[in-house]
Amino acid sequence: MAQTSDQPCGLSTIRSLQASLAGRSEFSLRLGRAYLDMGLLDAALSALTQIPDEGEEGQQACRLRLEVLARQGAHASVLELGRQLAKDVPESTWPWSYMANAAFATGDRARAEEATLRALAYLPSGQDVVSCLAETEPGAEQPEPLALVRACADVGVGPHATIDCLLPVLWDARPTTCLFEDGIEFVSGAAMETGDVQHGLLGLARYLFAQYGIRTAFLRYGAVGSGTLRPMGKAYFSRTHDLHEAVDRLERLYWEEFRRGEGRGPASEQALRAEGALLGYPDCCVEWAARLREAGETIEAAAATALTYEEGTASELEDPRVPAPAAAYYAFEFYPCDPRCLAAEARGQHMLEQYRAAEGAVADLVRDRVIRLNKGRIWQMGRVNSYPQFVRAINAELFTASLPDWQRNWLQASE
Repeated sequence: MAQTSDQPCGLSTIRSLQASLAGRSEFSLRLGRAYLDMGLLDAALSALTQIPDEGEEGQQACRLRLEVLARQGAHASVLELGRQLAKDVPESTWPWSYMANAAFATGDRARAEEATLRALAYLPSGQDVVSCLAETEPGAEQPEPLALVRACADVGVGPHATIDCLLPVLWDARPTTCLFEDGIEFVSGAAMETGDVQHGLLGLARYLFAQYGIRTAFLRYGAVGSGTLRPMGKAYFSRTHDLHEAVDRLERLYWEEFRRGEGRGPASEQALRAEGALLGYPDCCVEWAARLREAGETIEAAAATALTYEEGTASELEDPRVPAPAAAYYAFEFYPCDPRCLAAEARGQHMLEQYRAAEGAVADLVRDRVIRLNKGRIWQMGRVNSYPQFVRAINAELFTASLPDWQRNWLQASE
């Protein structure tokens, strides 16, 4: 009987101990994150190393430990911990991002390239997409613009990606469009549930091709800046047959420059010219950006300075009978060489004319909100925490500017 009576007491003690340890781990995790936010790296590392590696909290702690070690410049420790995490959790790609930068910092570009591609393994390669579409006939559907926004919302494509990337291609306003991968908000619900992001992206690539004849290609590269390497990806959209070949050539160019040690920033001048041609940007704007890159200057800062002058001073000095340009900032990822660039303005006006012929409401939406938000992104550089944060702000505004029925459904589904 004594043995029997001891059993519940033992189980209760074990459960109590487990709860205590769980609470301690949660506290240590919060403490470590707080120390990290304050820049107290040694204290953060001390708190985070007390958390066992197992479970969700353990994985969060390991990720924060990698962040601390990376900030400390402990590159050998980053590589050691990253390799262990990649072995223990092979489905995770985030340890490879830290290892890519650590390898780059130690001068091992070959390992940095390998780690970068492993970090971006969730983005399908050109061959993956081509194989996925091999048995699919291209669609020719061309719905009205707002109907396209609603249809894409149903399969998980955010309004920003639809309006800035898909709509211009479908209505022949731009030959090719692109979006940074951390702005891609079109991973399907099934992919999110299973964690198989690549499968979700391939499924959406098949959907866009089968419905509208829009091809999708993904670029994977390492962006170098301020002595660091960051794995980066882009998605490109076009109805041209050679999109995948063009994006593959651009990706090879990025990596050839990286191996030669020429990749000084998000894009060298040669890669920038190639991408500008692919996206159909005005020659004057592409050359302006390339010259800035050659001189080691920042395109984004130059564009922000020019916009500040235009908005604050130049417009007051101009002849009031000459209208200020309204469409030069026609694409989210585009920087005109001048706020009054005539070539950029002509492309933007052509885009608005295409939309106006199809559906006046969407032309007004793009003119009054999307183009203004494109300019706003340049205004906000250095004032927001992240690119995805600004994309979310754009989506929020486009939600409120669109039809109430699907807006309400979308917001409810996103909660």
